[in-house]
Amino acid sequence: MTNLNLSYKALIFSTLILIIVCGSIVEWYAVNYSENHQSGWQFTGMIMMAAIVIPLSLLLSQISEYFKKNIGKRVYLLVTLILVPGIYLLLWSEALAN
Repeated sequence: MTNLNLSYKALIFSTLILIIVCGSIVEWYAVNYSENHQSGWQFTGMIMMAAIVIPLSLLLSQISEYFKKNIGKRVYLLVTLILVPGIYLLLWSEALAN
């Protein structure tokens, strides 16, 4: 794997910001509108989300970069924009179902 350049560092930082924003919105909704909510686990979930989404996105972007040049950053962004809101929407719909 190659060294991460400045644009990948910016993508990773934007992924962390996206995780914090989505996690905060879901936590706010759960605190205000959910009956069965345990406070205090928001940041643990964000850390676990970052530990899964960032390496998976980097791996898929490096694999796609191997097959076709100059597409890795787009793949990273696409995978991140699908995984982060998708996982939070899945968790949110489960919380609404209870």
